[in-house]
Amino acid sequence: MFASRYMKTLTPRWFPAHVALQTIGVALIIVSFILIVIDHEGGLHIGIHQLIGVIVFALTLSMPILGIIADRMFDPKRRSAPIFPDQVRVQSYG
Repeated sequence: MFASRYMKTLTPRWFPAHVALQTIGVALIIVSFILIVIDHEGGLHIGIHQLIGVIVFALTLSMPILGIIADRMFDPKRRSAPIFPDQVRVQSYG
């Protein structure tokens, strides 16, 4: 998010930096989730903390999908950001 918000004015290479940072973040979250499952030998206690963790994990996996959709739908001639997926992503951050 930092790269997409603040680096646009600094460099035209903000988008590859944003993609790289987000890819690293998602990969680390996937590795973390796998390590948690391995540490608990596949059996997890179901409590509010674990439920929130699974929800965050699922939402984390949905963000790259929204990003790919937004990239494919990008139109440099547009007059404003479309509601889906651009404004949907902005609202989820704020």
